[in-house]
Amino acid sequence: MVSVEEAHASSPQFEPHFNFSNPFFPFRSCVGGEELERQAAQFVVAPDAFITSERLIESFGRAAPLEIDLGCGDGRFLSQMARCYPDKNFLGVERQTERVRKTARKAVLFGCQNVRVVQTEILSFIRSLLPYGSVLRIHVLFPDPWPKRRHSKKRLLCPAFFEAAAAALAPGGEVRVKTDCARYFQEAVCAAGQCVLLEQVEWVELNPPIHTTFETRFLSEGLPLFAARWKRADERIFKRNGADLAENHLNMGRKLPE
Repeated sequence: MVSVEEAHASSPQFEPHFNFSNPFFPFRSCVGGEELERQAAQFVVAPDAFITSERLIESFGRAAPLEIDLGCGDGRFLSQMARCYPDKNFLGVERQTERVRKTARKAVLFGCQNVRVVQTEILSFIRSLLPYGSVLRIHVLFPDPWPKRRHSKKRLLCPAFFEAAAAALAPGGEVRVKTDCARYFQEAVCAAGQCVLLEQVEWVELNPPIHTTFETRFLSEGLPLFAARWKRADERIFKRNGADLAENHLNMGRKLPE
């Protein structure tokens, strides 16, 4: 299996249409109206477009390290990441139609040819529609905490999510979580702790820092935020827990590496 470092070294250089030397350069395409919608539609792909490594490469038109923004909202974080790191592919996953459209429009307006957007339910996508070991980073930024007890089953950050995320990650890949809800954060840490494939590591901010719309508002209001990251464990974990892993991945419809 290819490591994260090898993926970086072997991925071809992407030739963007625009200068990305400053990721926050205030460039905006002059396209608008029907033409904007037409171009934006090309960035939206079917959920099963990434089910194999070959189809993943085909969807982006190249092989490159993949980062995923789960619940990408208005696309601000995704588009800024894509401009900052043109050598990577970025996938936004969102359930709401209007948010998918906003994200796709931003990809057009800011010249982010390395962005794709999927409209689907997040957990089922992570569990069954991504190739094993294909993702460099998974970002889960300010997910809905569903604070009412009767809605607890709708919370994304549960043990099943972290198991599926670990399976999707490449060796050395990571899950990054941020939330403004302390109680939900503690639940997420406990849920991730049940996954033998993930190891919690020290939080390191992105450089340069890139914020979601929610995070920008929370920071301006001085609200406390909670963040954690987990790296996928090395191959020794797989060998030590082979029987359990085989059963887990069979249930998720994935095939373990040879």
